[in-house]
Amino acid sequence: MFVVASSLFDSCYRHFESNHGSNIRLGRKQLVISSYQLPTITSGVGDDSMIVRTFNRRRPIIKPTLNDDEYHALVETESLYAPSAFIRLLTTYFRPASGAGLHVGHGQYFDFDHISSKLLGVAGLNSSYASQVYGGGKGLDLHDMYVSSMGEGIERVLGSFAFLSWADRLQNGTRREMEDRGKHCLGPEDLPIFSEAQFSDPHFGFDRWDDNTTMGWIPGTRLYSGETIWVPAQLVLFIYYRPDDEPLIGLAPSGGLASHITTDRAVYHALDELIERDAVNLRWHARVPLDRIVMDVEPRDAKVRRHLSELDRGIGKPEFYLQNLDFFEFPVLTAIEFDNWLEDLRYNAGGGVGASPDAAMRSALGEYCQSERSLRICQLADNWQFEIAFRRLFGIRADAKPYEFDRFVQAITFYGYQQNQKKADWYFNGGGEVKLSELYARCDAAEPDPVKRIHLAMQSRGIDPIMFDFTPRAFTQTKVWKAFIPELSQPYPPQAPALGHPWYLNCPVDAGYRDHPIDQADLLQDPLPYP
Repeated sequence: MFVVASSLFDSCYRHFESNHGSNIRLGRKQLVISSYQLPTITSGVGDDSMIVRTFNRRRPIIKPTLNDDEYHALVETESLYAPSAFIRLLTTYFRPASGAGLHVGHGQYFDFDHISSKLLGVAGLNSSYASQVYGGGKGLDLHDMYVSSMGEGIERVLGSFAFLSWADRLQNGTRREMEDRGKHCLGPEDLPIFSEAQFSDPHFGFDRWDDNTTMGWIPGTRLYSGETIWVPAQLVLFIYYRPDDEPLIGLAPSGGLASHITTDRAVYHALDELIERDAVNLRWHARVPLDRIVMDVEPRDAKVRRHLSELDRGIGKPEFYLQNLDFFEFPVLTAIEFDNWLEDLRYNAGGGVGASPDAAMRSALGEYCQSERSLRICQLADNWQFEIAFRRLFGIRADAKPYEFDRFVQAITFYGYQQNQKKADWYFNGGGEVKLSELYARCDAAEPDPVKRIHLAMQSRGIDPIMFDFTPRAFTQTKVWKAFIPELSQPYPPQAPALGHPWYLNCPVDAGYRDHPIDQADLLQDPLPYP
C-alpha cells in the first residue's frame, strides 16, 4: 500500500474566513489507494522507434507539421466532410471589432432524416429529431478551431448513429430478468435520477423505474476492473427508439462523449468532461456561489497572456471563477463578462477544465469567445442573416420556464436580460476568492502525466467509470468513447435537470460550504447559467 501525498489529492474541504466569506482557505486531506490500477481500455504501448511527420505548406488552416496520428485522424474525419455527408459545412470569420484574436467555427453537421434514409434504404424518413444538427468549435489559432469543429461533428454524428451499430447488442427485460440471465445491471439505487420534488410536479414528463421495469439495456465496460455492466439504453444512446410500453426514465445528453486520435486521449477527455459538468451542476443547483480567481500571478501560458492582453484593449474583459467542489487536481474554470450598458445580450461566458489552470483558461477563453463573438455581431449588424439565425436558434424570452429550453446555449440569451442577471447575482457575486498561484501549486504537486492523474483521481475516490466504444469499425485512427459515472451528478438536457443524486446534498457539506445538507426540495431548478 502507498499513500498519495495530500498535495496531490486535496480534498474538497474548504473553510470560509470570517470576513463575509470573501476569502477561502482550501483544506487538505490524505486519500489512500492500495495500488495504481492500469485501465483495461487503453491505446497500448506505441512504437517510438520511428517518428513520422507530415509537413503542410498548402492549407493555411492546418498547422505546419502533423505527427502520424494527427495526419491520419485528420484524413479520416475529413472523409466525412461533403455537402450531402455527415459534416456538411464549416465556417469561420474574423472578429468585427477589437478584442482577443481567438477563433470560432460554426458547423452544419448533418440532416438526420436524410442520412438515416440513405443508411436504412427507407425513402422519406421523417423522425422527431432535429432535421439539421448544428455545433461548432473554438481555438486559440485556426488549426485548433478547425480540428475542434471537426471533432465536435464526429462526436455528434457517431453519437447520434450509435443506435444502429449497437442494435445487435441491445437486450430487453426487467433488471430482475437480466440478472437471471447472468447480466450485471445498473439499478435505480445506483443512480437516482430525479428528485421526489420533481416527481411530485403534475407536469413532470419522466417516470420512476425499479427492478420490475421493462426496458432496453446495453453493455458497458468498467474502466479498471474490466467488468461488463448493463445500463438502460435510453441513458446512454442519443437516439433511442423507445417502445411505447417502455417508460421514459431519463435522457442521454452529449456529456461524457469525446473523440481523439488515440483511445487514451479520448477516454481522458470523456472523463474530464464529466468532472467539469459535475462541478458546474453542483455549484448552481446546490446554491453554492462561484469563487473569483485572483490573478496574483501572470498565467504561465504565453498564448493565454497574449489573448488576455488583447481583451484589455477590447470592449470588455472576462473574469475567471472556480467551479470545483471536488477534483481540485483538475481545475474547472468559467470566464464571465457582463456588458451592463446593454438591455439584452449582455452575458458572455465560457467554461473549461484541464490538468492545469492554463489548460482550463485556454478552454474557457475559447468557449467565452464563442458567445462573445456571436453576440458582438448581433449587436453590430442586427439586421444581418446571422442575427436572424441566432435569434431563431438561441433566442428565448426573459420569462421563459426551464421546460421551454431546448439548447443549453439559450442560457447565454436568458441571463443576458437585466432582470435575469439580477436573479443570479448571488451566484456570480456571492462567493469568495481563490488565488491563481494556489491553483498552480496544487497542480504542480500532482502527478505530471494528465492521463495517469485522472485515473488516480477516479481510483482514489472509488470510482470505476463505465465506458462505451462508439468508434465505427471503419475508423482506424480516430477514437470515440462515452463515459458514464453514476457516482457523480449527471449531465442532462436543459429542460430536464436531473436533481435526484445525493451528491448534490453531500458534496457542499464535505466541501465546507454548509454545516448540513440542503433539503432536496430546495435544489435550484432555474436554468443553468451555461457553462
